[in-house]
Amino acid sequence: MSMRICLWGKAFGIDRIIDSCRRAGVEILAIFDNDPGKWGTWCEGLETVSPARLTEFSPDYVLVVSHSFDAITEQAVGLGYERERMLAYHRHTQEVMAHLGASPRLYFNRYALGNGGELDTVTSGLEIRGKTEGDIASPVPLEAQVDIARRLMDAYILAQECAGNVCQLYQVGKNWGGVLKSTRGDLYDITRRGDAHALAEALGNFCRNGLSESIMGGERAYRSFLDSRHDTWMQHNLEVWMALLDGKASVEETSMPPIGNPYGYDVEGSIINWNSFPNHARAYRCATLLEGVDRPVVAEIGGGFGGFAYNLLKRSPGVTYVDFDLPENLIVASYYLSMAFPDRRILLYDSPELVLDEELLRNYDAVMMPNFMLPKLADRAADLLINTISFSEMEYATIEEYFRQVDRVSGRYFYHENLSCHPPYKGYPTAVFPRLRNFKEIMVSFSPWQGLDAYTKGHSYMERLYMRRGVECAGCAGVAD
Repeated sequence: MSMRICLWGKAFGIDRIIDSCRRAGVEILAIFDNDPGKWGTWCEGLETVSPARLTEFSPDYVLVVSHSFDAITEQAVGLGYERERMLAYHRHTQEVMAHLGASPRLYFNRYALGNGGELDTVTSGLEIRGKTEGDIASPVPLEAQVDIARRLMDAYILAQECAGNVCQLYQVGKNWGGVLKSTRGDLYDITRRGDAHALAEALGNFCRNGLSESIMGGERAYRSFLDSRHDTWMQHNLEVWMALLDGKASVEETSMPPIGNPYGYDVEGSIINWNSFPNHARAYRCATLLEGVDRPVVAEIGGGFGGFAYNLLKRSPGVTYVDFDLPENLIVASYYLSMAFPDRRILLYDSPELVLDEELLRNYDAVMMPNFMLPKLADRAADLLINTISFSEMEYATIEEYFRQVDRVSGRYFYHENLSCHPPYKGYPTAVFPRLRNFKEIMVSFSPWQGLDAYTKGHSYMERLYMRRGVECAGCAGVAD
């Protein structure tokens, strides 16, 4: 005999919940709602009725779709229904759906116009099969990983030696200094010993240890993921991603590759975590901006663990990617790209005398440099320069220096995402960022991603896109001086 339930709260998205339940063979008897104006209306063949009829239907469970779970539960108990049979959909989505024998699903719409100009909407769903918690084996043999680690360690040690002698503006600030001191102890110990095997093992697990703290989440984020019952960002960010790409990509393209022991939700075989949709969308939009440019150069200040770069190089093999970052983060991104693209030409830092000019850039697919090498990048050598979620965390004098370099090295576009507000920790909002002499702002908006968007109290971010004055892009008019 199938499980019999009622839904409570005729809210937006209830049709998707009905679909998930019916796929699992769960019988839905009716929809309750406290709004008399909704009584007698129908949704997916189900009538919306007064909660006073609860005992008449006598369902096995009541699935509360409304966010007012506590108040509704007390109302149901007052009507003589058992408290233990009330299920909070929004609080514990995956547990609740598993209890009903149903798999939670992500839904999205695709749109088209019919012959008569009418809108055709097709709703599709993706099954969330559970969490990817177990270790993900690397496809690269350990000895090959050790060889990579040995080269990365040489570049890292040299970068650290040189970092102490550079201009104060390029030395690590208080915010990041504290993060690195508290989370990168194992990296410092391993590189002091020169242990390439230990470094390969640490990098092979970076998604879940301190090497990714503040660039992907680190061990704390991984532990939080294990304890979480439901992550609402998945549905939100999927719909944002679909809208930004006009549905022109598959979710499989956003999956985390088996590098660094990734974790996330198994969405029909793809490993999806919070970084998946934003990094893919950023890479897609940047690649679109540069369509028509012959072998474009994309430079990033603060490439993090390499998620944006991975998606960019996978989508646009003709791009040269240049990363400028603190050595502790650069080693992770260098590992990520070296593992993902073993046949690509990747330049690691090997001399403070390097000159990053057009001739050198033309010979590599990726150029991985410590942050203090940015002044060595030739004038207007980058077609696009990008920074996400890090300018605001720097000392203001360092922000000023980076903006001076942006004005000099970016030949077409500059894009960044940074704070719109001043959170409890030290952070500069974009409203006080330096002005760019050679660029005109052509787009500004709140970040669309959950946790960064306008609804995130005290921690919202802005997207800003600039175009160099007097430069024409492929397929669009130039921006006047």
